[in-house]
Amino acid sequence: MKKFKDIICANCKSEKKLVKKKTILVCKKCGEAYPIYKKIPIMLTKNNDIFHVKKALLPAKYRVEKYGS
Repeated sequence: MKKFKDIICANCKSEKKLVKKKTILVCKKCGEAYPIYKKIPIMLTKNNDIFHVKKALLPAKYRVEKYGS
């Protein structure tokens, strides 16, 4: 299993720029935030998350910054 530092950002495709902050991974390059659910990062972008799983799992701070409310 890959460690979080080896995961590529789904938004900007940047390598080794994801930083773990409590229950999320944040890309240092583009600022995209990915929630971690049951030790699995949810690597969805706004365009491919048709069920809004990522939005529901993100902490309020990142959800408001990305989606507005």
